[in-house]
Order: sequence, then structure tokens, then C-alpha cells
Amino acid sequence: MKKLILLSAVVAVSVQAFSQMFVGGAFSVEMDKTKNATEDIYKRTSFGITPKVGYYLNDQFAIGGAIGYTTSSYTYFYGAGDADDTKSTSNNMSISPFIRYHAVEAGNFSLFVEPMLSIGFGSSKSERGSTTTSDADHSSFGIQISPAMSYKINDKINIEAYFGGLSYSSSTEKEGDNKRTATSFGLEFSSRLALGFIYKF
Repeated sequence: MKKLILLSAVVAVSVQAFSQMFVGGAFSVEMDKTKNATEDIYKRTSFGITPKVGYYLNDQFAIGGAIGYTTSSYTYFYGAGDADDTKSTSNNMSISPFIRYHAVEAGNFSLFVEPMLSIGFGSSKSERGSTTTSDADHSSFGIQISPAMSYKINDKINIEAYFGGLSYSSSTEKEGDNKRTATSFGLEFSSRLALGFIYKF
């Protein structure tokens, strides 16, 4: 079995309009495929966008919020024609207020913490051939506390890196009269970085 990553891109940019306001966001597109020697087995595509706006109260504290939208599609191929293929799609929105606190500054480096509250909702649907096998609504609530580092490239441009952090989430899936709830709590400091940029006028 061979897995091919066709495209994976994440772009995050922030523009600081003046000394107190900043706007930005994140954009992602990802596609991957799993196949054996003769045929596709699994294919996934996803797209996400998250505009973000914030306001610095002083040199250390900022408040703001982000609105996110993601859509994804999964297809499982069973090798017996389209009638047996299974396709799942999902669409989700989120609203995420946050606080940013710059704790340490040393030269061009700045260490900060960004607690964020996230409220999400969306839907998912699964089909096998022309038959709908599931159709569910989702809602979620989460808290994320992320440590991050900012590096000042020059007077106008900063680059930022986030390192995972402490998180709690609770999600609910409702399909007809059935309701499922899941909660998770985790602490992770990952080498898989989320990068962002700030541009100052």
C-alpha cells in the first residue's frame, strides 16, 4: 500500500494596520491519496480559512477573535464500481475569541502565550453509492492555551511560531434521536509548528 501526499499548504498572515489593531488569518489546502499497485483505496481533500482580528491594549496584552470555516471530503474505493464506494463530507464553522500576553522580550525575540476559546458547529454526511448512510449535526466547545515565539525580522515584519500547548474540548454529534458526546484533555508541545507573520505599517 502506498500513500501519496499530493498537496499540503498552510499560510498564515497578519497585518498590523497601526500600533494597536492587527488583522490576519490562516488558509490551508490539503489532498492525499492511498493506493495499492493497481487502484486507489482512499482519497481525502480539505480546505480551510480563518480570518483573524485583534487589538493591543498595551505592549503586553492583546484581545481579538477569529472565525473559521473548514470543509473536507473523504472517499473510500472498494474496487467494485461506484455503487460500493463510500463518500463522507463535512462542513464546520468556528468562532474563537483569544487573549495574547507577551511575557518575555529579549532583543528580536518575544515569548507569548495565547489562550483561545473556540465554539464550533457543523454537519457531516456519508453516502454509499446513491444511499445516504448517515447525516449528523455537530457542535463543539474548546479551550486552547498555546505558547508561542515571535522573531522580529525588521521594523515591519515579525515571524511567529506556535508549539502546541494545553487543550480541552467537548463535542456533540446528533443524528436523528441518537446523540453522542466526547471530551478530551491534552498537553502537547510539538515539533510540528504552526507559523504566522505580522507586518507593521
